[in-house]
Amino acid sequence: MAWFNLSRASEYTLFSQRTLKRYIDRGVLRYSRIGREYRFHQSWLDGFLMGFGKKITPKQLKEINSLREKGNR
Repeated sequence: MAWFNLSRASEYTLFSQRTLKRYIDRGVLRYSRIGREYRFHQSWLDGFLMGFGKKITPKQLKEINSLREKGNR
């Protein structure tokens, strides 16, 4: 699993950095901060894109991982 900064998260999700910041401000996108920099775990971004929101259950994480594995085949 990878960690993304705001720029890489923007490329990964195809949302602009400004849009991602709006989701952060609304509290619907999970993130971590190191100093002034936002960090996003890949599973958080995947869950967000799949509509799970900020909280991802173990069952949902398993579904995300299985879809990721199917995509790598």
